[in-house]
Amino acid sequence: MTYFLDEATALEGTGPGTFRLQSAPTYWNMFGAFGGWIVASAVRAVLASDGARGNLVSVNAIFLASFKQEALIVTTQPLSRRARTDFWRVSIATEAAPTAPVFSADIVMSEGRETDLAYDTPLPDAPAPEGMKRTDLSAGPAWQQRYDQRLIKGRPFKAAERAYTLNWLREVDGRPLDAVGLAAISDTYMPRTFFLCDTLRMGSTVSFSLNVHATAAELAAIGDDFLLMDGDSDVVGAGMYDQRGRIWSRSGKVIAITNQIGFFK
Repeated sequence: MTYFLDEATALEGTGPGTFRLQSAPTYWNMFGAFGGWIVASAVRAVLASDGARGNLVSVNAIFLASFKQEALIVTTQPLSRRARTDFWRVSIATEAAPTAPVFSADIVMSEGRETDLAYDTPLPDAPAPEGMKRTDLSAGPAWQQRYDQRLIKGRPFKAAERAYTLNWLREVDGRPLDAVGLAAISDTYMPRTFFLCDTLRMGSTVSFSLNVHATAAELAAIGDDFLLMDGDSDVVGAGMYDQRGRIWSRSGKVIAITNQIGFFK
């Protein structure tokens, strides 16, 4: 079976460490590309590059410009190779201006190691997703239709004192979880401005980070099950907000933590 995300992040190799990426209208936002699609495409490019090894550990990215529906050039560059860990840089530019990046990310891959020390922050209290209806987000951007979301706490455009949200989420077409899918999911958090006022205050991601705390095997074991996601913010003001999120498996393991800075008007 071909899944939505795999179609949207399909890469055409054009040379060593260089790929062509077609625009993906199904992962479009209101005024540009869904950032999760861009990050997922960057992760896929590293995994498709010669010498790639290990599990995804982290992504630190900056969005340099808005994306339009046009073909993109994705370039991967290995920066350093250690005994267990590799460091990569990914740049994305438009085909029309290949030397002017619109996105850049530093990605860490590692084979990891076993230790006798382990801790996970506790899973928040939440009703089982099977007892909840899928939240109707059909009025939102195209990418939201790629996910089955069930909101528990926080409703967009309902003013609240705190920009906290809690929800279940999984890919709507049953795609099994992997590093590419997790990268996309990590940016599904709505801008925190949506939860502090009752009017539409659009946000634009400037910097983004993702830390992954699960191996490829652990992600595969989750399959197409729901993930529990909470989102929050510490500061919103002066046209800028911070946004942080934690993602759990149903079993209670933290599989990823994400942070970003966004601008708003």
